[in-house]
Order: sequence, then C-alpha cells, then structure tokens
Amino acid sequence: MTRRFALMFAALTSAAPAFAQDAKPLHLFQDEREYFNEIADEVCEGELSRWDELVTRGNTVDTFSPQAAVALGWIMTNEDCRGIPITDDMEKVQYRLNLHAAAHGYPIAMWNLAHMLIIGDGTDPDPSRGARLAIKAAEAGYYPAAANLAVQLSTGEYMPRNLKLAVRLIEFAEENGVSGEALRNAKQAYRDAIRE
Repeated sequence: MTRRFALMFAALTSAAPAFAQDAKPLHLFQDEREYFNEIADEVCEGELSRWDELVTRGNTVDTFSPQAAVALGWIMTNEDCRGIPITDDMEKVQYRLNLHAAAHGYPIAMWNLAHMLIIGDGTDPDPSRGARLAIKAAEAGYYPAAANLAVQLSTGEYMPRNLKLAVRLIEFAEENGVSGEALRNAKQAYRDAIRE
C-alpha cells in the first residue's frame, strides 16, 4: 500500500461521529451526488488524478461531503476499479465513511450503513438498527431502501422473517416509483418465502 493510501486508510479508520442525525430529504443531495458519482466513475476507470478530490471532500472535516464519502467507499470496495489497492479492511473503511455520511443525514449513506449492519459487513451485525436506518432512508426519499429491506425481511437470512412488513415495504417502494431490479428482487424474495 502506498504511503498516501496508508495515511488515508489510517484517517478513515479513526473515530467517526456517532450516528444520531435524522435523514434529510434526498433531493437536497442530488447535485453533489451526480458530481461525485461522475468523479467516482472516472477514478474507477483509472483516472486517478481526481482521487485526491474524493479523499479530501470525503474525509475532511472542513470540506466534508457525504456524497463524496459514499462515492469513495464505493470505489474502495469495488474490485473492478483499476489502480485502487483493495485490502481486507476496506469494508471497515466503507462502514466508517457511510457512518460519517449518515451522520450528516444523507439517505443513501443511511441505506448503505443499514445494509452493512443487517449483514455484518465491516461491522458487527445489528439487524434491528439496520432496519430502522433503512426505513429512515426510504422515508427521506431513497425508496429503493424499502425494497431492499423487504428482501431481507422475506428471506430471513440475516434478520427474523416478517412477511407483513415486507409486503408493506414493497407497496411503499412501488407507490414511490421504485422499479427494475430492486423491486423485482423484493417481489421474488416475497414469493419464494410464501411458497416455503
């Protein structure tokens, strides 16, 4: 690991703020989300000249951007990204980045954190806390969180099965325009569960 990555890794694994913030409406984050997703895509494709901007904005108190932190976490755990050294501890770093971004009310970070808590990725599992965060994220406008939580509640793999809540979450997601893979997965997991 290069010195720059080692320093960044040390900073990212240091204490993050405790999670206490309520979710803010997703639309408040949209412009910077698009901007940092574009940078993340470029960095992932090997354009490392933009890496420093993500690290600075995703991990600096004065200029912190929750959207940059989430994009940075995505890059660091994406094995398809070229030029970024992936280590076994990257899931823990991604957890801390999402924890910090969620503390700023970013609904997508709340869903990412919820998922990590539910399955125990980068942290000890805490499915109850994860479910609460997923619902907050969905209520704030990140509606795929409802469909994704419905999958977990239908399969019962990481948390107790609750098909009544799963149906309500699927309906909520559908009413709010979720379609595609997230909704298909939720409906399929529910159908599979009622067939058992």
